[in-house]
Amino acid sequence: MNRILRTWRSRAAVLWFLTAPAVLFGQAHPDFSGQWYYDDQIIRPVGGLRQRAPVSSILVIKQTADQISMEGKAFQQEQPPVVYRLDGRESTTANKVLNTVGTATWEGPNLVLQGYRSFDTPSGPIRTDFKEVYSLANGVLTEDRTETRVGKSVNDKFAYTKEPYKQHPLPADTSTKPGPKGECPKDAVLFKACAMELAKTYKAPRTPEGEPDFSGYWGMAGDLTGTAPAQGIEAQPPNPLWGGGRSMVIDPADGVIPYQPWAAEDREWRMRGENAPLDTLVESCLAGFPRIELYSQSQWMRTKDQFVVFYEFHHNYRFIKMNGEPPLDAKLGGLWAGSSRGHWEGETLVVETTQYNGKEYVDMAFIPLSDATRTVERYTRISDNLMYWEATITDPKIYTRPWTLNGVFRRNRAPDFQLMESACAEGNREASAVGVYKTFDSGRIKREAEERARARTGQ
Repeated sequence: MNRILRTWRSRAAVLWFLTAPAVLFGQAHPDFSGQWYYDDQIIRPVGGLRQRAPVSSILVIKQTADQISMEGKAFQQEQPPVVYRLDGRESTTANKVLNTVGTATWEGPNLVLQGYRSFDTPSGPIRTDFKEVYSLANGVLTEDRTETRVGKSVNDKFAYTKEPYKQHPLPADTSTKPGPKGECPKDAVLFKACAMELAKTYKAPRTPEGEPDFSGYWGMAGDLTGTAPAQGIEAQPPNPLWGGGRSMVIDPADGVIPYQPWAAEDREWRMRGENAPLDTLVESCLAGFPRIELYSQSQWMRTKDQFVVFYEFHHNYRFIKMNGEPPLDAKLGGLWAGSSRGHWEGETLVVETTQYNGKEYVDMAFIPLSDATRTVERYTRISDNLMYWEATITDPKIYTRPWTLNGVFRRNRAPDFQLMESACAEGNREASAVGVYKTFDSGRIKREAEERARARTGQ
């Protein structure tokens, strides 16, 4: 009897050994589903070049037993989902951006996508062959990609996590002392400390009235602070279109804007590519303030009673009253540049702005302001060619607390420099409706925006 039992146990063990690979194979496939954020600190781009970073800073993966879809998202653009069959058979996805033909197979726990992508150009179609191997370990999704075009192959590795991108701290011993040529650390918080050191010993040229002379042409220099305002004021990893940068937010110290929950969700909704016409630049070429400070060359002029600031971008302008005049009457309903009043604190020009119209954004990434916004800016020249700037934003309708961002303006010393025409085209609204944005449902977008606003106020 014991011999019979031992025989059956041996046969069962052999049967389990033969069938286990199939069972384990079915269980070994990890689930890659979720929203994954590119992190350039886990695997550094080859050579540190932004051109070798992925186009999409966010990967949205949806996985079932039969198929997997890969959707890419990046600043102000989205790549439609590409769907692959998980049975090894070829699939084709065609959209406005690319045609993708490929297969998906499993190599143990690794997912292998390979095939080719193509898109049409005036000179003919362009084809790129690809092989992408995805693996998951310790909460990190790794993509090993090889692309071949016109016989030339490029290999890169990228890492993604489920946590939204946050800037990594600089070494604790990073000096905030100005370098031999007055250079400062490329980090907004550390740059401020360095700038204040420079301000202690720098004496700006004076106007006939004895004030620091701010006249001339100025433009935001993100390269000096390690920031990338073109992509937004918060920290972001590099991508081939915009580069990357550290946060311009210095308070809170983590560089993260203190949104109220509804405001964070609403901003994400506005950031969707389908909602692009909500940007006031699309409909009426109006940037608002302080957004225009981040993106436009400006010319500062001092008159008897005020500073007048002209911006190259769409001929915007701003008046900063310096004669003690009170802010404009709130009954006006708000202004694109607000109502600004300035005064001197030593070498620093302090400007308080109120009476916003509630349609402005802080940057190109739809960071919002309401009609209750109050900003306090501080402008301080720290060298012949640099002017430090910071702005504290208080808006209890949108944020849980006041917060502060900063930057530095570089003076344009070219003797023949002048602001060029950058006018809004006549009939811009009509052009938006029937031109570039003709495929957008502008009516639906505005209705939904209004409904969301009414829901917040309980109307």
